[in-house]
Amino acid sequence: MSQAPQRRRSWLIALAGVIVLALIGSYGYLRSGAQGPPHIEVTPLAYNFGEVSPTEKVEVEFQVHNAGGSPLEIARVSTSCGCTTAEI
Repeated sequence: MSQAPQRRRSWLIALAGVIVLALIGSYGYLRSGAQGPPHIEVTPLAYNFGEVSPTEKVEVEFQVHNAGGSPLEIARVSTSCGCTTAEI
């Protein structure tokens, strides 16, 4: 077998390998159901407690929903005022 057909055969085998790997990766991605980045939806978006005495304890729960196609990771939460706290 001469060099040219052997090189071409090697190149075709390498190309086929790359195509197979790309197809396997695409199948895994589609099979996982991933359809884009995570997207957080929070209800209510904001909440105003109004006037609260320094000794009064008030609470509100926010509903958090991942409307995206990939897992959503919430690393931290914060408040807009130093006199309040937030917990996950």
